[in-house]
Amino acid sequence: MILLKKTCLIAIFSFVQISVAQDANVMNQGTIFGNSIAPTQAGQIVNPGVVNLNAWGNNTSAPLSTPNGLGGFSAPHTQGTDLEQAKTIGLAGLGNAAMDRCASYVPTGDPAKDQECAAVNFLSQRCLTPSAGQAQIMSKAGAGSNQAQLLSS
Repeated sequence: MILLKKTCLIAIFSFVQISVAQDANVMNQGTIFGNSIAPTQAGQIVNPGVVNLNAWGNNTSAPLSTPNGLGGFSAPHTQGTDLEQAKTIGLAGLGNAAMDRCASYVPTGDPAKDQECAAVNFLSQRCLTPSAGQAQIMSKAGAGSNQAQLLSS
């Protein structure tokens, strides 16, 4: 009975190792396939010459407009100051600017702005001001926010 259990365990662990291993040939085939369907012209999503057009609804080009009903996502910032600011200060700079902008934000009723600052403050660990005891524990653990570090000083 014990031998049967050991044999089953060895078979299971062997199968798991075999099923997740990728050899170079399989990786190479995947790379070749990915390169074969890559767009050949600007504005394409995929190469229309190698995909089943019925599967793509005979439309392999990038959409020219965004769908309605997606809130702010229906009108993305593709030009102007927001785009230029993103190019200038980068993703980290945008994150730091959002943290500064939301640090003392008071909800206004604008769902997009309220949700943005709620998320930014959550990720900045500024949801609730910790008590003095909590702040001391958080600062000792190295996981404190600026508020916690200020309160423990």
